[in-house]
Amino acid sequence: VSFIGAMGPPGAGRPHVTNRYQRHFNLVFVLNFEAESMVRIFSSIMQWFLSKFPSQVSSLGQSVVKATVDIFESMTTNMLPTPAKSHYTFNLRDLSKVHQGICLCTKNSLPTSDDLIKCWAHECQRVFEDRLVNGEDHAWFNNKLKEVMEARFKKQWKQVVKVEPLI
Repeated sequence: VSFIGAMGPPGAGRPHVTNRYQRHFNLVFVLNFEAESMVRIFSSIMQWFLSKFPSQVSSLGQSVVKATVDIFESMTTNMLPTPAKSHYTFNLRDLSKVHQGICLCTKNSLPTSDDLIKCWAHECQRVFEDRLVNGEDHAWFNNKLKEVMEARFKKQWKQVVKVEPLI
């Protein structure tokens, strides 16, 4: 009889497993990707997808990926799970969902670079902000989104987003 199990690190409702119990198992540790690795992986995907768009839009592929990784790292660092917010666990799947959402766009739906930036912001809100439970966390996220937009796209929120909600 063979058993296979998986577990995350203790915390957020997950109990500590004693060494006495762990000695019965072979342990394999998997580390998270570094930001550089995530940028490289998702840049390849975005570059390929945006290659059929106008150059004004396709030139933002690298910025979209870096901005998404910035948001993802901020969420995993600052929005940690607690007993009241146990669903605040973010992983590579969330990062992937933002890019998948962008990749569902058509050439007609993203005619300008501002449209791509709005789509990116909407996808980040859909994947990350929709999980947040209180006004304080929503305000923090919106400030972070605006900060990353200014840093990565060199655009102010009000320049790009004329009407809210985005979509």
